[in-house]
Amino acid sequence: DAYGRTCTRTGATPGGQGAWGFDGTDDYLTVPASVDWNFTADFTIAVWANFDSVNRNLVKSVSNQDWNSATTSDWLLNVGSDAQLYFYRKGGAIAVSQANLVVAGEWAQLAVTRQAAGGIVTTWKNGIAIASTAVVGDLGNTQALEIGRAETNLDGGFSGRMGEVAIYQRGFSPLELQNLCLATKWRFQ
Repeated sequence: DAYGRTCTRTGATPGGQGAWGFDGTDDYLTVPASVDWNFTADFTIAVWANFDSVNRNLVKSVSNQDWNSATTSDWLLNVGSDAQLYFYRKGGAIAVSQANLVVAGEWAQLAVTRQAAGGIVTTWKNGIAIASTAVVGDLGNTQALEIGRAETNLDGGFSGRMGEVAIYQRGFSPLELQNLCLATKWRFQ
């Protein structure tokens, strides 16, 4: 990545437009543990994705192999079978979008931001805010980041293509997120 970290590839195939292809079964990327996803304050996660089908995990970080453990700092960016974008903190969804937001076969930039001052978590599609909710507490987790892989007791891995996965230690403003979308969409449209 841009910070010199080496990703471990398991089955995922490099594709055009700087995207990776995932088969939905056993393909994923692993980025070594880092303080960069220790979300104790503001953050932004953004990814371009083109789903073969919905109900697939995008990006997640877990502190152990049991999503049902007592640890509450794990997080997951996910699209459910209802084609909604979810941002989960262990224990339940904390930000959701409208139904049928994600369309199979269509590139979209999906993102989640948190402005810690008010604890507001917002989901985004193509630089447009979709839903917001207040969230109390931190999402501190420095474990390895997995891209495209489903946890053992979650349903299915990512099937499709994904690129431009980006994590920032600050909550982007609406204008910044729109600019990020515009600056990178040429690769995926």
